[in-house]
Amino acid sequence: LDASDEVMTALAQKKISAFSGIGHGFYFWNFRTELDEPHWSYMLALERGWITKGNLNDEEILHACRKEDNGLFECLSNRKNELATQVGLKLALNASGIDSAYVDSLTGEEIYDEADRVYSDIWAKGRGEGVTCDFGGTAQLQEFNKTYDDDDYYNDDDTHHFTREEATIPLLILTVFGVLVGSLFGFLMAMAFNEKFSNKVSRSTLVRRFSTSTAGSYQEIPDKHF
Repeated sequence: LDASDEVMTALAQKKISAFSGIGHGFYFWNFRTELDEPHWSYMLALERGWITKGNLNDEEILHACRKEDNGLFECLSNRKNELATQVGLKLALNASGIDSAYVDSLTGEEIYDEADRVYSDIWAKGRGEGVTCDFGGTAQLQEFNKTYDDDDYYNDDDTHHFTREEATIPLLILTVFGVLVGSLFGFLMAMAFNEKFSNKVSRSTLVRRFSTSTAGSYQEIPDKHF
């Protein structure tokens, strides 16, 4: 399943949201290219719907980083390369004014675990000033497990997203209702405009029984003179 549209749209919204609050504007590396490739063309990405047209204060953009802003992510080591992680960890510590000499004594999972701690701490403290979760390509954002309450959600999520099970019953009710209304409408139209159908219905056993039962329920009220 190709999810490029969803991924690139979310990426663009998050970038615009982040730079709107911290940066001094926006840039796109290539405005237009000869290649039919929206990843490298602002105009094609715009046409594809990846980048929002017009109002950059749209709710989807303003709250694109809602989860990150609410602290629902951690900046952790991607655990891909031990040496690269060691270098990234040293750079992060040195940039924070912390002696990084102890990193040389760490090996294997110790490096990754320490990177998790340092990266997450530095990113959490500095993300409001533009610190990204990259650290030389050795880190990535990961959503951590959390018990959510109503305060964790932005109002846009107050619109309940039904699960498949929750949506089945209302959909079934609507379907049955639609079939009944459509059948009744079709029956009435046929009675009104199809003489043969109308006569056949009138002569049917069910209608004759109903007519007889209705007629028998009425009794003549004798005239009384006072």
